[in-house]
Amino acid sequence: MAEIQDYSNPRRHSGNPSYTLQNLAVRDAKERAVLTYTSADDSDVVIVIKYKGTEQSCLITTAGNNSILSEVGDTDSEAADTNFGVAGTMDLTAAAYDTLGEIVDSINGIKDSDDMYTYEAWLVGGIRADDADVAGALVAAADAQAKLDDGLEIKRDSDVALNATMVVSSRVAGEPFEPRTAVNQLYRFTGTFTYTGADYLQIYEVDDLTNTETLIYQQDLGTSTAETDITNWINTGLGGIQPSADGMRLLIRATAATTFATTAMQIVGSSKRFD
Repeated sequence: MAEIQDYSNPRRHSGNPSYTLQNLAVRDAKERAVLTYTSADDSDVVIVIKYKGTEQSCLITTAGNNSILSEVGDTDSEAADTNFGVAGTMDLTAAAYDTLGEIVDSINGIKDSDDMYTYEAWLVGGIRADDADVAGALVAAADAQAKLDDGLEIKRDSDVALNATMVVSSRVAGEPFEPRTAVNQLYRFTGTFTYTGADYLQIYEVDDLTNTETLIYQQDLGTSTAETDITNWINTGLGGIQPSADGMRLLIRATAATTFATTAMQIVGSSKRFD
């Protein structure tokens, strides 16, 4: 399908600044609907860890005492990977690993004795500055395999993190970066949450290549335990949040300041890739 896009605001489409009102461009668009729903607490994926080294197996264990353990080797004979953290364990209370961004950066920098990178990690529903050092921030997993084409999904405890997060993205499983030709848009947000303290629905525009997140929209979440259904976006004048800049994905977060739990959450959006 060919589509004419009006890129009259060059900031919003900084990845392709030549697309302006004076220079309408025709690009082949591959569009898909994005519908994500959860009725379970603690179900949003924050980090994906992928082992790409030479060992046959890589088992990851996340613990409630704020740590990530990696064991590699032949199947059923795995041992702590001494290149991972300290003696195979990342202590998330240590200053080097106490945010999600630091965890990802540290994992991506791990090399083996042949100076080859052995892991790849990327954020999904996490923001780089999110705390990782709060007890129980990551959902506990034991001996979970990370030598997978799509990587191992690490989930977060929303009661501890005080938020639930979803994304509108063109990325497919195993793809660490949003394609630079993707444009994403959110149309509807629905959710039921139980919380106390200041509450917000926040929408971030995320650039995976520059490791930056920009808050582009915020409003009150609504009433605790009552369903929130947002289709009219304040001050946008649109039937949805303004489309993302090229190559940016949208991160949608419900959050509260003191306590937080999810009953249900759903987003409806669209993602287009111009290849």
